[in-house]
Amino acid sequence: MPRHAWKRQSSRPRITTPMVLWVATPLLVMLVIWEQASVERMVMRLEKARDEGTKLESQVNALRLEADRLSSLGQVEKRAEHDLGMVRPGTEQIVDLVFPGQEESSPGFPWVREASAATREDKDTR
Repeated sequence: MPRHAWKRQSSRPRITTPMVLWVATPLLVMLVIWEQASVERMVMRLEKARDEGTKLESQVNALRLEADRLSSLGQVEKRAEHDLGMVRPGTEQIVDLVFPGQEESSPGFPWVREASAATREDKDTR
């Protein structure tokens, strides 16, 4: 009996290297194209985010300049006088501050009361 005769014949088709290449090559090409497209999308997103970040930084800088301009002492005084009708007190004028919940007989903070009382005493002695 010949030796090859006892080997059992496989009912499966035999997979050859050319068959594997015909299947694997298109899949690999598709995978590479997909990855490249994914990378390009991410690059576009990154560029868009950088542009938006630059735009936001310029807006922040503009707002800081505007805040500095509006909070300058000269600008605050000008708006207080023109827009709110406030008047700067004179050098001899005493201003007593009365806060909500505080009785009117003791105006201002304690050090303001003491200073204003001392100033009044000085005026009375003259």
